[in-house]
Amino acid sequence: MKTLYFLAVDIGKSYMRTRVGSLYCGQARVVVDFPRERNSRSGFSVVKDFIGKATHKLKQTHGVSKVETVVLCLPGRISHDRRYCTLDYLGTDQWFDIGEELAELNIDNCIALNDAEAGVLGIRHAALDSLFHLCGVSGQSNSYSTILLVLPGSGLGVGIGLTDGLTMPSSAGELHLSVFANRPEEVELFNYLVKGHLQRSYGAVVSARGIVNIIDYLTSKPDSAHHTDLCQLITSSNEVDRAEIISQIALDRRPAPNPTDRELCYNAFALFTRFLSRFSQNLSLILWPDAIYLGGSIINGNIQIIKEEFPKQFQQHYRKAYFGSVPVFISTDNELNLTGAFQTAIKYYGSKL
Repeated sequence: MKTLYFLAVDIGKSYMRTRVGSLYCGQARVVVDFPRERNSRSGFSVVKDFIGKATHKLKQTHGVSKVETVVLCLPGRISHDRRYCTLDYLGTDQWFDIGEELAELNIDNCIALNDAEAGVLGIRHAALDSLFHLCGVSGQSNSYSTILLVLPGSGLGVGIGLTDGLTMPSSAGELHLSVFANRPEEVELFNYLVKGHLQRSYGAVVSARGIVNIIDYLTSKPDSAHHTDLCQLITSSNEVDRAEIISQIALDRRPAPNPTDRELCYNAFALFTRFLSRFSQNLSLILWPDAIYLGGSIINGNIQIIKEEFPKQFQQHYRKAYFGSVPVFISTDNELNLTGAFQTAIKYYGSKL
Protein backbone atom coordinates (compact mmCIF):
# COMPACT_ATOMS: atom_id res chain seq x y z
CA MET A 1 0.00 0.00 0.00
CA LYS A 2 1.37 3.40 -0.94
CA THR A 3 1.61 6.37 1.40
CA LEU A 4 -1.05 9.02 0.78
CA TYR A 5 -0.18 12.67 1.40
CA PHE A 6 -2.59 15.49 2.16
CA LEU A 7 -2.53 19.16 3.10
CA ALA A 8 -4.53 20.86 5.85
CA VAL A 9 -4.54 24.56 4.98
CA ASP A 10 -5.86 27.38 7.18
CA ILE A 11 -6.62 30.51 5.15
CA GLY A 12 -7.05 33.21 7.77
CA LYS A 13 -7.87 36.82 7.07
CA SER A 14 -4.34 37.83 8.10
CA TYR A 15 -2.22 34.67 7.85
CA MET A 16 -2.15 31.35 5.98
CA ARG A 17 -0.76 28.11 7.45
CA THR A 18 -0.18 24.58 6.16
CA ARG A 19 0.15 21.19 7.84
CA VAL A 20 1.24 18.19 5.79
CA GLY A 21 -0.10 14.80 6.78
CA SER A 22 0.39 11.26 5.55
CA LEU A 23 -1.65 8.08 5.79
CA TYR A 24 -0.14 4.61 5.53
CA CYS A 25 -1.89 1.36 6.43
CA GLY A 26 -4.61 3.33 8.18
CA GLN A 27 -2.13 5.24 10.37
CA ALA A 28 -2.04 9.04 10.04
CA ARG A 29 0.81 11.26 11.10
CA VAL A 30 1.93 14.87 10.80
CA VAL A 31 4.80 15.15 8.34
CA VAL A 32 5.60 18.85 8.77
CA ASP A 33 4.06 22.21 9.67
CA PHE A 34 5.21 24.97 7.31
CA PRO A 35 5.72 28.52 8.66
CA ARG A 36 2.73 30.82 8.35
CA GLU A 37 2.62 33.53 5.70
CA ARG A 38 0.70 36.78 5.48
CA ASN A 39 -2.50 36.83 3.46
CA SER A 40 -2.72 39.80 1.11
CA ARG A 41 -6.50 39.17 0.80
CA SER A 42 -6.43 39.80 -2.95
CA GLY A 43 -8.49 36.78 -3.98
CA PHE A 44 -8.31 33.06 -4.53
CA SER A 45 -5.18 33.36 -6.66
CA VAL A 46 -3.23 34.03 -3.43
CA VAL A 47 -4.63 30.81 -1.95
CA LYS A 48 -3.65 28.86 -5.06
CA ASP A 49 -0.13 30.31 -5.05
CA PHE A 50 0.25 29.51 -1.34
CA ILE A 51 -0.77 25.87 -1.84
CA GLY A 52 1.41 25.63 -4.93
CA LYS A 53 4.44 26.80 -2.94
CA ALA A 54 3.63 24.30 -0.17
CA THR A 55 3.51 21.35 -2.59
CA HIS A 56 6.75 22.50 -4.23
CA LYS A 57 8.48 22.84 -0.84
CA LEU A 58 7.19 19.40 0.17
CA LYS A 59 8.75 17.87 -2.95
CA GLN A 60 12.07 19.60 -2.25
CA THR A 61 12.29 18.79 1.45
CA HIS A 62 10.58 15.37 1.65
CA GLY A 63 10.66 14.05 -1.93
CA VAL A 64 6.84 13.94 -2.13
CA SER A 65 5.78 14.21 -5.77
CA LYS A 66 2.01 13.89 -5.33
CA VAL A 67 -0.48 15.39 -2.87
CA GLU A 68 -3.83 13.61 -3.17
CA THR A 69 -6.05 15.81 -1.00
CA VAL A 70 -6.28 19.38 0.24
CA VAL A 71 -8.63 20.44 3.05
CA LEU A 72 -9.08 24.21 3.08
CA CYS A 73 -10.25 26.07 6.20
CA LEU A 74 -11.80 29.31 5.00
CA PRO A 75 -13.46 32.34 6.61
CA GLY A 76 -16.66 32.17 4.59
CA ARG A 77 -19.69 30.18 3.58
CA ILE A 78 -19.32 26.61 2.38
CA SER A 79 -21.62 24.64 0.06
CA HIS A 80 -23.11 21.36 1.27
CA ASP A 81 -20.90 19.35 -1.08
CA ARG A 82 -17.83 21.25 0.26
CA ARG A 83 -16.75 22.19 -3.24
CA TYR A 84 -17.74 25.86 -3.29
CA CYS A 85 -16.89 28.66 -0.88
CA THR A 86 -16.90 32.40 -0.36
CA LEU A 87 -14.11 34.48 1.16
CA ASP A 88 -15.47 36.89 3.77
CA TYR A 89 -12.51 39.26 3.66
CA LEU A 90 -13.16 40.08 -0.01
CA GLY A 91 -16.41 41.77 0.98
CA THR A 92 -18.39 40.13 -1.84
CA ASP A 93 -20.74 37.17 -2.25
CA GLN A 94 -18.62 35.61 -5.00
CA TRP A 95 -18.53 31.81 -4.87
CA PHE A 96 -15.37 29.94 -5.79
CA ASP A 97 -15.19 26.39 -7.14
CA ILE A 98 -12.09 25.21 -5.26
CA GLY A 99 -11.61 22.16 -7.48
CA GLU A 100 -11.56 24.39 -10.54
CA GLU A 101 -9.39 27.03 -8.89
CA LEU A 102 -6.76 24.44 -7.89
CA ALA A 103 -7.05 22.25 -11.02
CA GLU A 104 -3.59 23.08 -12.35
CA LEU A 105 -1.98 21.83 -9.12
CA ASN A 106 -3.04 18.26 -10.00
CA ILE A 107 -4.70 17.58 -6.65
CA ASP A 108 -7.35 14.84 -6.77
CA ASN A 109 -9.61 15.92 -3.89
CA CYS A 110 -10.34 19.46 -2.68
CA ILE A 111 -12.50 19.88 0.42
CA ALA A 112 -13.71 23.21 1.82
CA LEU A 113 -14.32 23.70 5.53
CA ASN A 114 -15.54 26.77 7.41
CA ASP A 115 -12.73 27.89 9.73
CA ALA A 116 -14.84 27.94 12.91
CA GLU A 117 -16.29 24.55 11.96
CA ALA A 118 -12.71 23.27 11.69
CA GLY A 119 -12.05 24.78 15.12
CA VAL A 120 -14.87 22.70 16.63
CA LEU A 121 -13.30 19.56 15.17
CA GLY A 122 -10.00 20.72 16.64
CA ILE A 123 -11.62 21.00 20.09
CA ARG A 124 -12.95 17.44 19.78
CA HIS A 125 -9.37 16.20 19.31
CA ALA A 126 -7.60 18.67 21.59
CA ALA A 127 -5.05 17.60 24.17
CA LEU A 128 -6.54 17.98 27.65
CA ASP A 129 -3.62 20.14 28.80
CA SER A 130 -4.43 22.67 26.04
CA LEU A 131 -7.88 23.43 27.51
CA PHE A 132 -7.86 25.84 30.45
CA HIS A 133 -10.95 25.92 32.69
CA LEU A 134 -12.18 29.52 33.02
CA CYS A 135 -15.46 29.30 34.96
CA GLY A 136 -18.51 27.09 35.58
CA VAL A 137 -18.51 23.46 36.69
CA SER A 138 -15.64 21.60 35.08
CA GLY A 139 -15.77 18.08 33.67
CA GLN A 140 -13.53 16.31 31.15
CA SER A 141 -12.74 19.29 28.99
CA ASN A 142 -13.16 17.80 25.49
CA SER A 143 -15.94 15.27 26.08
CA TYR A 144 -19.09 17.43 26.01
CA SER A 145 -21.82 16.65 23.47
CA THR A 146 -23.12 20.03 22.29
CA ILE A 147 -20.47 22.72 22.31
CA LEU A 148 -20.15 26.37 21.35
CA LEU A 149 -16.82 27.74 20.10
CA VAL A 150 -16.23 31.50 19.92
CA LEU A 151 -13.18 32.55 17.90
CA PRO A 152 -12.36 36.28 17.88
CA GLY A 153 -9.70 36.90 15.24
CA SER A 154 -9.48 39.35 12.38
CA GLY A 155 -13.25 38.85 12.39
CA LEU A 156 -15.55 36.92 14.69
CA GLY A 157 -16.10 33.20 14.09
CA VAL A 158 -18.61 30.89 15.76
CA GLY A 159 -18.61 27.10 15.54
CA ILE A 160 -21.28 24.77 16.88
CA GLY A 161 -20.67 21.11 17.66
CA LEU A 162 -23.79 18.95 17.78
CA THR A 163 -24.58 15.83 19.79
CA ASP A 164 -24.05 13.42 16.91
CA GLY A 165 -20.53 14.69 16.29
CA LEU A 166 -21.55 16.87 13.34
CA THR A 167 -20.63 20.54 13.14
CA MET A 168 -22.67 23.50 12.03
CA PRO A 169 -20.86 26.55 10.62
CA SER A 170 -22.42 29.83 11.60
CA SER A 171 -22.34 33.48 10.58
CA ALA A 172 -23.52 34.47 14.05
CA GLY A 173 -20.67 36.93 14.33
CA GLU A 174 -22.53 39.14 11.87
CA LEU A 175 -25.79 39.25 13.84
CA HIS A 176 -26.78 42.78 14.73
CA LEU A 177 -26.48 43.51 18.41
CA SER A 178 -29.68 42.63 20.23
CA VAL A 179 -28.27 43.42 23.69
CA PHE A 180 -25.45 45.73 22.71
CA ALA A 181 -25.72 48.72 25.00
CA ASN A 182 -27.04 48.75 28.55
CA ARG A 183 -24.40 50.94 30.20
CA PRO A 184 -23.65 54.61 29.45
CA GLU A 185 -20.20 53.91 27.99
CA GLU A 186 -21.61 51.16 25.76
CA VAL A 187 -24.34 53.52 24.49
CA GLU A 188 -21.61 56.03 23.63
CA LEU A 189 -19.64 53.34 21.78
CA PHE A 190 -22.75 52.33 19.85
CA ASN A 191 -23.33 55.96 18.82
CA TYR A 192 -19.66 56.24 17.81
CA LEU A 193 -20.03 53.25 15.48
CA VAL A 194 -23.22 54.74 14.01
CA LYS A 195 -21.58 58.11 13.35
CA GLY A 196 -18.59 56.44 11.74
CA HIS A 197 -20.83 54.33 9.49
CA LEU A 198 -19.20 51.23 10.97
CA GLN A 199 -20.83 47.83 11.22
CA ARG A 200 -22.94 47.60 14.37
CA SER A 201 -22.57 43.91 15.11
CA TYR A 202 -20.64 41.84 17.60
CA GLY A 203 -18.01 41.44 14.89
CA ALA A 204 -17.38 45.18 15.21
CA VAL A 205 -16.39 44.90 18.89
CA VAL A 206 -15.29 41.25 19.43
CA SER A 207 -12.39 40.89 16.98
CA ALA A 208 -9.06 42.50 16.13
CA ARG A 209 -11.07 45.06 14.17
CA GLY A 210 -13.28 45.46 17.27
CA ILE A 211 -10.34 46.19 19.57
CA VAL A 212 -9.20 48.87 17.14
CA ASN A 213 -12.75 50.30 17.00
CA ILE A 214 -12.87 50.41 20.80
CA ILE A 215 -9.49 52.13 21.17
CA ASP A 216 -10.43 54.60 18.43
CA TYR A 217 -13.61 55.36 20.36
CA LEU A 218 -11.75 55.81 23.67
CA THR A 219 -9.15 58.11 22.10
CA SER A 220 -11.83 60.18 20.35
CA LYS A 221 -13.10 61.58 23.63
CA PRO A 222 -12.36 65.27 24.38
CA ASP A 223 -10.18 64.39 27.39
CA SER A 224 -7.92 62.01 25.43
CA ALA A 225 -5.58 64.55 23.80
CA HIS A 226 -2.65 63.24 25.86
CA HIS A 227 -2.91 59.88 24.02
CA THR A 228 -1.63 61.40 20.75
CA ASP A 229 1.61 59.37 20.74
CA LEU A 230 -0.36 56.14 21.24
CA CYS A 231 -2.63 57.02 18.31
CA GLN A 232 0.38 57.66 16.08
CA LEU A 233 1.97 54.37 17.16
CA ILE A 234 -1.02 52.21 16.27
CA THR A 235 -2.28 54.10 13.20
CA SER A 236 0.70 52.98 11.09
CA SER A 237 -0.16 49.26 11.43
CA ASN A 238 -2.87 46.93 10.09
CA GLU A 239 -5.79 45.84 12.30
CA VAL A 240 -4.17 42.66 13.61
CA ASP A 241 -0.85 44.36 14.41
CA ARG A 242 -2.67 47.31 16.02
CA ALA A 243 -4.62 44.94 18.27
CA GLU A 244 -1.35 43.21 19.21
CA ILE A 245 0.31 46.53 20.12
CA ILE A 246 -2.70 47.51 22.26
CA SER A 247 -2.52 44.10 23.98
CA GLN A 248 1.21 44.40 24.69
CA ILE A 249 0.78 47.83 26.24
CA ALA A 250 -2.26 46.70 28.28
CA LEU A 251 -0.27 43.79 29.75
CA ASP A 252 2.88 45.89 30.28
CA ARG A 253 4.85 43.85 27.75
CA ARG A 254 5.67 46.96 25.73
CA PRO A 255 6.57 50.47 26.94
CA ALA A 256 3.62 52.87 26.80
CA PRO A 257 4.22 56.22 25.05
CA ASN A 258 2.38 57.94 27.91
CA PRO A 259 1.97 56.73 31.54
CA THR A 260 -1.84 56.67 31.19
CA ASP A 261 -1.80 54.67 27.93
CA ARG A 262 -1.53 51.34 29.72
CA GLU A 263 -4.77 51.93 31.64
CA LEU A 264 -6.51 53.04 28.44
CA CYS A 265 -5.39 49.89 26.56
CA TYR A 266 -6.41 47.68 29.48
CA ASN A 267 -9.84 49.34 29.53
CA ALA A 268 -10.18 48.67 25.80
CA PHE A 269 -9.56 44.95 26.34
CA ALA A 270 -11.85 44.90 29.36
CA LEU A 271 -14.64 46.33 27.19
CA PHE A 272 -13.81 43.80 24.45
CA THR A 273 -14.07 41.01 27.05
CA ARG A 274 -17.39 42.34 28.34
CA PHE A 275 -18.86 42.07 24.85
CA LEU A 276 -17.25 38.67 24.31
CA SER A 277 -18.96 37.46 27.49
CA ARG A 278 -22.34 38.89 26.53
CA PHE A 279 -22.12 37.48 23.02
CA SER A 280 -21.41 34.04 24.52
CA GLN A 281 -24.40 34.50 26.83
CA ASN A 282 -26.78 35.41 24.00
CA LEU A 283 -25.76 32.44 21.85
CA SER A 284 -25.99 30.12 24.85
CA LEU A 285 -29.60 31.15 25.46
CA ILE A 286 -30.37 29.97 21.90
CA LEU A 287 -28.23 26.82 21.79
CA TRP A 288 -28.01 25.75 25.46
CA PRO A 289 -24.60 24.12 24.91
CA ASP A 290 -23.06 21.67 27.36
CA ALA A 291 -19.81 23.65 27.26
CA ILE A 292 -18.39 26.86 25.79
CA TYR A 293 -14.89 27.29 24.39
CA LEU A 294 -12.97 30.47 23.65
CA GLY A 295 -10.08 30.25 21.23
CA GLY A 296 -7.75 32.07 18.87
CA SER A 297 -4.61 34.16 19.22
CA ILE A 298 -6.39 37.21 20.70
CA ILE A 299 -7.78 35.09 23.55
CA ASN A 300 -4.47 33.33 24.14
CA GLY A 301 -2.49 36.55 24.08
CA ASN A 302 -4.70 38.11 26.75
CA ILE A 303 -5.61 35.25 29.11
CA GLN A 304 -4.80 37.41 32.14
CA ILE A 305 -7.45 40.00 31.19
CA ILE A 306 -9.96 37.33 30.10
CA LYS A 307 -9.58 35.57 33.47
CA GLU A 308 -10.18 38.81 35.34
CA GLU A 309 -13.07 40.20 33.30
CA PHE A 310 -14.99 37.37 31.58
CA PRO A 311 -16.45 35.46 34.58
CA LYS A 312 -17.72 38.66 36.26
CA GLN A 313 -19.82 39.61 33.24
CA PHE A 314 -20.77 36.07 32.22
CA GLN A 315 -22.33 35.15 35.55
CA GLN A 316 -24.28 38.43 35.84
CA HIS A 317 -27.54 37.18 34.35
CA TYR A 318 -31.03 36.40 35.56
CA ARG A 319 -30.40 32.75 34.62
CA LYS A 320 -27.64 32.53 37.20
CA ALA A 321 -28.12 28.79 37.76
CA TYR A 322 -27.21 28.01 34.14
CA PHE A 323 -24.47 30.58 33.62
CA GLY A 324 -22.94 29.73 36.97
CA SER A 325 -22.68 26.07 36.05
CA VAL A 326 -22.06 25.81 32.28
CA PRO A 327 -18.31 25.19 31.88
CA VAL A 328 -16.26 27.70 29.91
CA PHE A 329 -12.80 26.75 28.67
CA ILE A 330 -10.01 28.59 26.91
CA SER A 331 -8.21 26.66 24.20
CA THR A 332 -4.53 27.55 24.32
CA ASP A 333 -3.90 25.82 20.98
CA ASN A 334 -3.59 28.36 18.18
CA GLU A 335 -3.65 25.55 15.62
CA LEU A 336 -7.24 24.37 16.23
CA ASN A 337 -8.23 24.94 12.60
CA LEU A 338 -5.31 22.93 11.27
CA THR A 339 -6.13 20.10 13.67
CA GLY A 340 -9.75 20.13 12.48
CA ALA A 341 -8.72 20.10 8.83
CA PHE A 342 -6.24 17.30 9.51
CA GLN A 343 -8.99 15.20 11.12
CA THR A 344 -11.32 15.96 8.21
CA ALA A 345 -8.77 14.55 5.76
CA ILE A 346 -8.39 11.40 7.87
CA LYS A 347 -12.15 10.98 8.02
CA TYR A 348 -12.39 11.46 4.25
CA TYR A 349 -9.79 8.76 3.60
CA GLY A 350 -11.51 6.48 6.12
CA SER A 351 -14.74 6.68 4.12
CA LYS A 352 -12.86 5.69 0.95
CA LEU A 353 -10.77 2.83 2.31
